[in-house]
Amino acid sequence: MSLSPSYPLWITGHFTVPLKSPDGDSIHFVSDTQLPPLLKTHRDGSISLRLIAIDAPETHYAPRGASVTLKQPTEWPLNATKALLQFCGYSSFILNSNQRIVECPTPPQRGFALLIQPDKYSRVLSWVFRGELPFARTPPQTLPSSWIEQSANGQLLKKGFVYPYFSESINPEQTSTCQELVQDAQKKSLGIWSKDTSQHFDYTDPSPLTQTQLIWPLLFRRLMTWHTLPPPRPTWSEFSRQNKDLVRLKNLPQWIPLNNLLTISQGQMSLLVPIQNIIIKSTLPNKPGAPYR
Repeated sequence: MSLSPSYPLWITGHFTVPLKSPDGDSIHFVSDTQLPPLLKTHRDGSISLRLIAIDAPETHYAPRGASVTLKQPTEWPLNATKALLQFCGYSSFILNSNQRIVECPTPPQRGFALLIQPDKYSRVLSWVFRGELPFARTPPQTLPSSWIEQSANGQLLKKGFVYPYFSESINPEQTSTCQELVQDAQKKSLGIWSKDTSQHFDYTDPSPLTQTQLIWPLLFRRLMTWHTLPPPRPTWSEFSRQNKDLVRLKNLPQWIPLNNLLTISQGQMSLLVPIQNIIIKSTLPNKPGAPYR
């Protein structure tokens, strides 16, 4: 009797992009490898890979209970989407106004991934690579840190296309490697780091956050959910307590509310610590990873 595969799991196959709506931190993939049971597949047989350790500026965020879809300033989500597609081998494609790929002359491109675990949105947290898996026999069950920079995840961090999003799914050595990539991009003011305003921005009006002010996507999602609540809307502090986002700083053991890392003064919100030093606690029951939303 053969055993069902379990996580972590290396898979091989090809990316699929026509008629999809990828963003800068997720992509569809058709696997040649047997997949774990209960993993959601789409009609074309693909699964959704959610790149671990990164958070791309939002292209289509729908707050709970709201009838709107919101995005961060257009240039930055689009840059991340294009960078991920180009990394995966798709140099030519046409996106419509809804970020849906309506034309892609490039044939399906080969790739491989290390699946870590599903998230609550039926995607699989993964380290994603192009080409063929370079192991003749059984590959390692953990990702060598030396491989991170070769992954799509690492390349997007290195070039400043995405923000870091570190959770308990990532071991300390992997986190340190990713931190170094982020810090190097920050020093060079690459991509988002030439525009990031997470350390000081107007949080009272949602319009600048969707048009001009680029902030950490996790904060963007929380603020947009708060702004779209029906009246009577709680204060931000009340909302934060209800939302129960817990984080810790790297190398410190205690978990604290995310709001403890924020200050508010005269309508301005400031994130007090570098984003790459924040570890996010899971809200998934009995699973070590974070929900990645």
